Amino acid sequence: MLIPTIFAALLATALSAPTPAPTLEVRQSATTRNELLDGPCRNVTVIFARGTTEDGNIGALVGPSLESALDSRLGANIVAFQGVDYPADIAGYLAGGSAAGGTTLAGLVNTASTKCPSTQIVLSGYRFVFFPFLLDTCTRLTYTLSQGAQVVYKGAAQLSGPLAAKIKAAVLFGNPNNGDAVPNIDNANVKTYCHAGDLICEGQPIVLTPHLTYATDTPAAADFIASRVTL
Repeated sequence: MLIPTIFAALLATALSAPTPAPTLEVRQSATTRNELLDGPCRNVTVIFARGTTEDGNIGALVGPSLESALDSRLGANIVAFQGVDYPADIAGYLAGGSAAGGTTLAGLVNTASTKCPSTQIVLSGYRFVFFPFLLDTCTRLTYTLSQGAQVVYKGAAQLSGPLAAKIKAAVLFGNPNNGDAVPNIDNANVKTYCHAGDLICEGQPIVLTPHLTYATDTPAAADFIASRVTL
């Protein structure tokens, strides 16, 4: 069928997009990071929410690339990268984002503040998933669901004033809530990456090639984060 062929081509494009050179530090796995929970305190703590159905707790397309970009920009021993463990299922997306994910993200902010009082906290999220929607017997559209960005919004909304004040930056990729303020976070500290032609950023749940190439923005995202933290 035509759509599977297109899907394979789109995914191949995303995975072949240039990404920063990998850090020499050995991490836990390709798609899981628990450096806040399991590691020492560091100057910067990034709490990252993966997209719907992505593996691990930081996913594969943007999370690892952002981590590598930050390691290159700030230093591998400066950043603790922590994924948000939440179901990341379709039901959560359809409910407007996982409530449990938002609570977990807010809890991680609290943990970072308590465990590492001097750490500077960054929130980030990406959204990604495909599923075929049957229109008739011969036509299928490939739809995409967003949830990583939704989790950031839901988690930020739960932060008290003192905790929200510890958020130095929030970075969102392919944000379906593009244009909406992130609750409790100074808009000057929020950066959203939305590519021209990405219908997700226009409120349409349809994925096209521009939505799969946000790994190319992670060096710029790392620069933005670096401009908001103090080392």
